[in-house]
Amino acid sequence: MRQPFLWLVGIVGIITAVTCSIYYARIERFWGITQTDFSVFYDAGHRADRHESLYEYRATRYTTDREYLFKYAPPFGVAMIPLSRLTVQVAIRWWYALTTLALVGAFASVRTLLRGTAAARDLPWAVYGLTLLAILRPYLANLRLGQVDVVLACLILGFLVALTRGRHLIAGGCLGVAILCKLVPGVWLLYLAATRRWRTIGWTLLAITVVLASPILVLGVAGTRAATAEWLAVLRTSSENWEWLVRFKNQSVLSAVLRGLVGSDATAVTPARLAVALGITVVLGLLYGWAVWQAIRRARAAQEPLRTLVAPSLVMVAMVIFSPHAWKATFIHLLLPYAVVSTYVVQCRDRLAGALLAGSLLLVSVTAPDLLFDRLTSQAAHLYSPMTWGALLLAAGVWRVQYGEVRAGR
Repeated sequence: MRQPFLWLVGIVGIITAVTCSIYYARIERFWGITQTDFSVFYDAGHRADRHESLYEYRATRYTTDREYLFKYAPPFGVAMIPLSRLTVQVAIRWWYALTTLALVGAFASVRTLLRGTAAARDLPWAVYGLTLLAILRPYLANLRLGQVDVVLACLILGFLVALTRGRHLIAGGCLGVAILCKLVPGVWLLYLAATRRWRTIGWTLLAITVVLASPILVLGVAGTRAATAEWLAVLRTSSENWEWLVRFKNQSVLSAVLRGLVGSDATAVTPARLAVALGITVVLGLLYGWAVWQAIRRARAAQEPLRTLVAPSLVMVAMVIFSPHAWKATFIHLLLPYAVVSTYVVQCRDRLAGALLAGSLLLVSVTAPDLLFDRLTSQAAHLYSPMTWGALLLAAGVWRVQYGEVRAGR
């Protein structure tokens, strides 16, 4: 295979076409009965187009909880207006196309970031194969739910490519849009501060301001102000939903700690127990942050191509597991760290890194909810946070790259 990337694009296209044909049939048949994340986005576009409230909860006989309440910033809802003017069957096709292009774009960015680590013009096909296998389950989850995390991953990886090339305006624009899409990418501002990329921080803040004000063109000044206030109120309300924190599908560090304290019973969560769980999570986060800082320092000392990606890869892992809600679709953000470890394993034949990679793949993908055994067994297994542990094994593999690359270069 002389052009592995083109083979990758073809395989992604085939997987997406087959999967989407199945999901499309389900959505077309049961639209209005079963909800997906895309249905929330689509409805938000309708509301924005009619100058209605984006965040007013409307219970139906099919959905009685607030899981599918729109929680994104007002610009997201406004951006969905063009799709909302199409029939839902046509709109979902465009959304699947966007998701597919975003995954290809994400892989293209990873290819650019890793190209300096290989003597050849392209990465080995084994790297693409291992990485695609590792993130396949989260990718399918994004397709099934119509989630936006693949697009978000593409933006963040585009931000990293622009950052490495010194294109601060483009980097800030990509990161600013990603932060307003979901607030979790805001952790990259800490990374930029630690690496003294002040110009990029400035462009990011400017991008956030401009994008946050962009609904004025559709909603007007008063409408944008009201929508922003509603959005902030929804964020505060969502943070108080303890049932989401102990739900088995939530594979965050906070969820793992809280389930360790109270189990899966949301009624057992008290402010005191939540405070203890938050305290433990903060301590673990600080220790993890120290590891990222050490990776940044080592990258400055020795400008080896693969080592420079250790710290960004660790931040990618942190962005997933230290978020309060780490659903399986969000694990698509592990694409870069999986690619980094896969590259190191293929190039250096490191057995320990290979074992960590295999263990992470098994825990993150093979034991994904609704895939392992029956549904009840899967729920029971995920009360022990296997995907969280899989992400931590991946972080250990990335950390191994930091030291193993030194020995490989001797």
